[in-house]
Amino acid sequence: MPPKKRPLPPTGSTSLASFGFLTTKQKTAFDNQNAPASVTPSTNLAATEDAVFGPRSERPPADAQRRTYRPAALCLGVLCILMITAIIALRIHFTLEKNELQTRYNKLNNNKQLVSGKLCPGGWKRFGCSCYFKSDKRKTWYDSRSDCEQRGADLVVINNKEEQKFVNELNSQGEAWIGLQATKGKSTPKGWVYEWEWVDGSLLTEMFWESGTPNHVSIQNTSAYCNQHGQWKQKLPYLLNNCICEK
Repeated sequence: MPPKKRPLPPTGSTSLASFGFLTTKQKTAFDNQNAPASVTPSTNLAATEDAVFGPRSERPPADAQRRTYRPAALCLGVLCILMITAIIALRIHFTLEKNELQTRYNKLNNNKQLVSGKLCPGGWKRFGCSCYFKSDKRKTWYDSRSDCEQRGADLVVINNKEEQKFVNELNSQGEAWIGLQATKGKSTPKGWVYEWEWVDGSLLTEMFWESGTPNHVSIQNTSAYCNQHGQWKQKLPYLLNNCICEK
């Protein structure tokens, strides 16, 4: 019977040792030689830092890195200060503008109340944008005007038919001076005459004279008054009458 052949060992150190081709000492040395290198966490961290920041030998020192960040931090601080200053300045500007608008609004509101008649004093009556007062004291035209001025007003100026109707209703129980006087003189072929003028300086446009009353007079400062029928008449300013004030 021919002798049995031993099978060939497969490749690999483990197989060689398992089949008895290596001694125990050889197996231990072989295993140590082929064992994978142990990797510690510190080795992995160092390798990551080197991959991201470059080799340690090529990195700048920590002090140099801090000095690099200082200018950027300084610029950021300056920008923050400028931004805060701008916000404060804008707030002050808008506050002042708001106060100015509030002042204008209050002034317009007061004017609106005056126009609506809410601020007419006691004893005065409102018509349109004005307040009217009928005095019960008989005085000269000049004293009557002074009395109106002391009340913050002047003798009434009649500008249209509606106002004339209101004055007539206010003056239904007597005669009253109005703010019309012959003061502007001029020379005519018939002699020197005077034209009528309102106390506010405006010329006479609407006229409500009694029939036969002349538009021009020869006596300076002749003054006009309104009778109980709502018609204008004239007489010397030194005579006595009631008056109507307007403001």
